[in-house]
Amino acid sequence: MDEGINQYYEMRIMDYLYGSSTSAVAAWGVNIGDTEFDRFSYTSMDNPSIAPISTPTWKLPRRGGSAITYFKTATVMQTLDGLLGRAVMDSIMKTYFQRWRFRHPCRRDFVAVFNELAPALTDKRYGPDMNWFFHETLDSTGICDYELTALYSFPNEEQDSSKDRYSTVVLASRLGEVATPVEIEVTFTDGSTARQQWSGQERYTKLTFTSPTRAVNAVIDPDHRIALDVNVLNNSRALDPSSSVVNRYFTKVLFWVQNLFQMASLF
Repeated sequence: MDEGINQYYEMRIMDYLYGSSTSAVAAWGVNIGDTEFDRFSYTSMDNPSIAPISTPTWKLPRRGGSAITYFKTATVMQTLDGLLGRAVMDSIMKTYFQRWRFRHPCRRDFVAVFNELAPALTDKRYGPDMNWFFHETLDSTGICDYELTALYSFPNEEQDSSKDRYSTVVLASRLGEVATPVEIEVTFTDGSTARQQWSGQERYTKLTFTSPTRAVNAVIDPDHRIALDVNVLNNSRALDPSSSVVNRYFTKVLFWVQNLFQMASLF
């Protein structure tokens, strides 16, 4: 109710003032904004499932407790921002502030404002309330992790029309316990893209796309709305092995460089 929400707004303010890729670290070609810095402070924890956010602060373990209070809460807020959209998020938070300024709101009051306004402002895109989201992110120790498990693209022999010459099959898996709606995007050789949304409720899903050309790659959460996803390295696959392998290992190296900077900042 205090540190985590403030941390979320610090992320936004720092990235707005200094740039989303320069405010925290900018050295040797590695640029990390405050938002990413805070996200990695949560996702790179030894045990990101150490305790629910709703745990009273004095009951949190000394090792990892501050990361849950500050960085996981901020990442939850960032994910909520991504799901609802910045305009809706700001409208709800403005209402929350106006109703509870100079008073002492609790977690129940905070959630109630979202349950009241989010369905109306999003045309019930996520259901009649947001309790499902807050239960999984505030009360649970589960993590969020989606994986692009497999990608296939092949000529569609059943279609004579040039419009649907290829079929592309995407297999996506939910490895963690936290389930949120997520988009999956496929890019084709002609530069076009297609998206489908997956509820994330099942442990895996199979999506089929038809197009005039073969697929090049596929990615889960192309707009990076689900900041809680603890491992973005498994979110994409490419059908060109020469580029996909290089990009994947480069991303892994960059991930560990980012964590090295994070550890250095503690001293």
